[in-house]
Amino acid sequence: ISTHREISAAVINVSGRQRMLCQRTALLSLQLVCSQTPVEQEQLRQELLATIDLMEKAHNGLLNGDRDLNLPEHPSAVVQAMYFEPPLELDRHIRTYIAEVQALVQDEAAKLNQDNPHLRHILN
Repeated sequence: ISTHREISAAVINVSGRQRMLCQRTALLSLQLVCSQTPVEQEQLRQELLATIDLMEKAHNGLLNGDRDLNLPEHPSAVVQAMYFEPPLELDRHIRTYIAEVQALVQDEAAKLNQDNPHLRHILN
């Protein structure tokens, strides 16, 4: 039972980390589209890539295990259902979110505005 509690706590901790990273990503994305200089844009692009890399690592850890995060190699049936089955299908949503952030980072400066479709997806 203790091991099960530790694993559950680790899953909750990583899930909370993902939420925090998602919020940070949204803030950085808004700052990117409002940035005024190429230097500032490049710095924000790098921060976004680093943040989304952490989110992807946490996501992969939940699904494939990660000793550093105290996550088992095989997710529990509950985590499996949340990530791969309707109605939540979190795996698909998280992977799409990561792809949208990566697309925003790659957009040219002229496309960085409040109407950018990648930004709209990230904020929604």
